[in-house]
Amino acid sequence: MNPAKRLELPQNLAEAAESEGRHQWLTTVLPEIVAQARNRWSLTVGEPFQPGGQTAWVAPARDAAGAGLVLKVAWPHPEAAHEADGLRAWAGHGAVRLYAAHDFGEAQALLIERCLPGTELSSRPEPEQDTVVATLLRRLWIQPAPESPFASLEWMCHRWADRFERTLAAGQQTALDPGLARAGLALFRELPATAGTRVLLCTDLHAGNVLAAAREPWLVIDPKPHVGDPAYDPLQHMLNCEQRLHADPRGLARRMAGLLDLDTDRVLSWLFARCVQESAEWPALAEVARTIAPRLALAVQGGGRIAPWVPGRLSRRTRRTGTYSAGRGAVRAIGRISRRRRLPRPAGPASGIGQRGRPAGSPGSRTHRAVAAGGWQVSAPLPSAGAAVHMPGCPPRR
Repeated sequence: MNPAKRLELPQNLAEAAESEGRHQWLTTVLPEIVAQARNRWSLTVGEPFQPGGQTAWVAPARDAAGAGLVLKVAWPHPEAAHEADGLRAWAGHGAVRLYAAHDFGEAQALLIERCLPGTELSSRPEPEQDTVVATLLRRLWIQPAPESPFASLEWMCHRWADRFERTLAAGQQTALDPGLARAGLALFRELPATAGTRVLLCTDLHAGNVLAAAREPWLVIDPKPHVGDPAYDPLQHMLNCEQRLHADPRGLARRMAGLLDLDTDRVLSWLFARCVQESAEWPALAEVARTIAPRLALAVQGGGRIAPWVPGRLSRRTRRTGTYSAGRGAVRAIGRISRRRRLPRPAGPASGIGQRGRPAGSPGSRTHRAVAAGGWQVSAPLPSAGAAVHMPGCPPRR
């Protein structure tokens, strides 16, 4: 690259780099890596796409044979560490093809298929977006090879939850009740481990990352592959459908779950937890979390299935001690419980038998439905199976 010519920068990348303290990388490292990639693959590189993304410099290019390609030089960040591996695994089925990749240490460079005409799916009506996104996700959900390098969804969720907790510890105020925030964050940590199915996920699929192409009607770009629960994968598309998300989050969750043949309650649980996790930087999502939470009282079963919790009666012991046993088989529960509702009577610890003769903690038994709620006092982390939850309005246990 001619050192006398200053590298043009996409607007979004320039703004993100300035706000995140990456100015030196942007002005020093990036131009050198673009030049090295151009020489390595014998490319003629054009000006970057505008306004571009926040983490990568992306521009049209042609190889020595004149084939139209795209050069992508990305700032290293954990979620996108295995983008090239994901594109190789998908091999062009639903996503752009990868032709070459190289890790330069301070940046990763990818040479990928160019989509023409390249129109974003976001230009189409949202109901159409739903169908296209669901169709693409179904194609991307493959079983990764045993030796694949992909990080787990659980690892990613724990990283994000830790970041949220550091934000709170630093004194930043959120729009959520602290109890509800802790409950949502606990669910965000717990859900990945309860998935009955684990597949290769895109994790960042939304209409802005789907382009019209000649080889196929629509192709996915910019994936951030992880392995985990498929019920997580429609979330980014749902979050980007802001008007519908705020007007009827349950309806949107039902629609995407139906298109993807997923359990609606599980998708709704993921949506609640993700809205809580994002609420510190995206305050409008706090209202979505509150909208979902009052009717979201879900217990994660040992088999990885989410079942609704149905309020029953408080036992005399519960009213007297202010505690409720979570039951042997329960893992967690999330939701807001009306102070006018009462909790089911737990089975006695000696008998181990719940209502209707079911073993305590078994699916369907009342003791299986553990209790923790945004409107109640919830300690962090939430109690494990067999632990007790203190409920305001009841005397503390002596």
